[in-house]
This record gives sequence, C-alpha cells and structure tokens, in this order.
Amino acid sequence: MKRLIFTLTILIAGVAWNSAQAETKETRAENPHELRLGVGDCSIYYAQRYTTPVPPSVPQDPDVEDVKKSRHLSLILPNIFIDYQYRVNSWFAAGVQLNTIWDKGTDPHYNPGAKDVLLVDFTEGWLHVIPSATFTYFSREWVNLYSGIGVGYAMQMETKNRTRNMWHTFAAQATLLGISVGKNHWFGNFEAGALFTGRSFPDRCFTFSVGYRF
Repeated sequence: MKRLIFTLTILIAGVAWNSAQAETKETRAENPHELRLGVGDCSIYYAQRYTTPVPPSVPQDPDVEDVKKSRHLSLILPNIFIDYQYRVNSWFAAGVQLNTIWDKGTDPHYNPGAKDVLLVDFTEGWLHVIPSATFTYFSREWVNLYSGIGVGYAMQMETKNRTRNMWHTFAAQATLLGISVGKNHWFGNFEAGALFTGRSFPDRCFTFSVGYRF
C-alpha cells in the first residue's frame, strides 16, 4: 500500500515537472474529457473493522486465547478506482466513478460448548458506482483546486464457510479538497474527503491518481 502510494506520488510530481506550456481555459475546452486511475487510503476503514480486541459475539472467557478473538487479515487490496469526468465549462464537470475494495482473512466464531473460538476463512469485497459532480473554484496555468460530491450504488460481497452473501445499499462521496497538477493532456490528482456506504464509514479518506485529458 505504502509503495503504491509512493509510486503514484512520484508520477504526479513527474507530471508537474514536465509541464512546460501554459494551459488556458480555451485549451482545456478543447479536451473536455478526463479519465483517471487512482488508489485510496483505507487505513481508518480497516482499523475500525479489524482491530477491535474482542468482537461483541465473543464473550470474555479465560480459556480462550486472546489471539483468537480478533479478525485477522491475510490479504488487503486498497480502494482502487477509475473515474471519468466531462467538463461542461471551466468550473463544472459531471461524471461517474467506479470503486472496489477487497480483503481476505479469518474470522472468529465462538463455540459455547467447547469454550473455544473457531477461525473461519472469509473473502469480502465492495463495489461502488457513483455519479458525481465536480466544482473548480481556483484555476491557474498548471494547478486546479476543486471540490465535489456524488451519490450512487454500493454492493458488498462476502464468502464465508463456502456460503456467499450479498448486500445492496447506497454509496456517497464528498471531496473536500482536490488538487489537480498538470497541463495539456497528462495530470495528477490528490484528494481529501470521504467515501462511505450505508454499511460502513468511511471507506477511504485520501486518494492519489493520474489522468489523461482528451
């Protein structure tokens, strides 16, 4: 996760460094489509869900080892997303974002008769489809500052003990601060905000992405 964020940060810095020509509003109007690929930070999401010392379903029992009382993750894929935006004018854009989050590990289940905790393998994933609106309030030669909001659909999938479950709910995101760096076609983005669903909050807080205008 840290290596991926570091790599995207370097790419964003490279885009800014290699931008040598001024980009005017007229130039941007010639390339109204934006396509981005990025990664989001899910640290708070995983901390809330998987670091609770004793899950509520597991009663206090001195015969049960503490190490078996917590959900354990063996594989974590961060929030990966693809985003498309169409610039209606110099300050407003509309689009849609597709997000996914996956993890895999073991989940504790208390056995009252044996006074023990059974560790069950699970795989869990999220899929978000969110139409969004972006508002640019600061525009200069190679830097844009913006905010955004979106509301859409979320699906949670879980496989546990060879049993598959699926839940459908709403998803929403708010970009409090977005920074776009780059001119002409290539650019990089950093965003601070929140992505959440009807079943969890927040799923991410920060994102890094690279994009292309055409």
